[in-house]
Amino acid sequence: MVKQRRKRATDGSRTGVPASSVYLTAAAYKQLTTTKRLKIKDYAQIVADAFAQIAKEAADQQRSPDEVLASLFKAPESTDAWMMPSSTTRAKSSTPLTEARISFSPQQREWIEERMAAAGVDAFSEFIARVLEHHLLPAKAKRGKKSVSKSEG
Repeated sequence: MVKQRRKRATDGSRTGVPASSVYLTAAAYKQLTTTKRLKIKDYAQIVADAFAQIAKEAADQQRSPDEVLASLFKAPESTDAWMMPSSTTRAKSSTPLTEARISFSPQQREWIEERMAAAGVDAFSEFIARVLEHHLLPAKAKRGKKSVSKSEG
């Protein structure tokens, strides 16, 4: 007699937790999927890495992580090409965006919402998109700058 495998919904897994839609630029989405494939992480783990990077930047700058996080949302979108358009501007944007479906546990979502409140941001999708783009896109630029920033000694 062969027993069928059943998914365990009570062991803290993400079964039954609805995924959040996060709209990313093509470059950020490509980097997200590449990171997932190369580092064998799920999207929620990559988001956690993004927040860890912000905490490290805050320590390097001797600022609080909430201050660094809030600074991502201070630059006006119209003058900062790097910033992702807000949800109201997004529909009219000529830049195509790609939907990433990211599942967060209730504890992760609550923690993220606390960070959103500290940064004064209302839109969950936009918040995650900016944090991910901050984490994923500069990493590619840093690799290219290594040969340029050699110190003379």
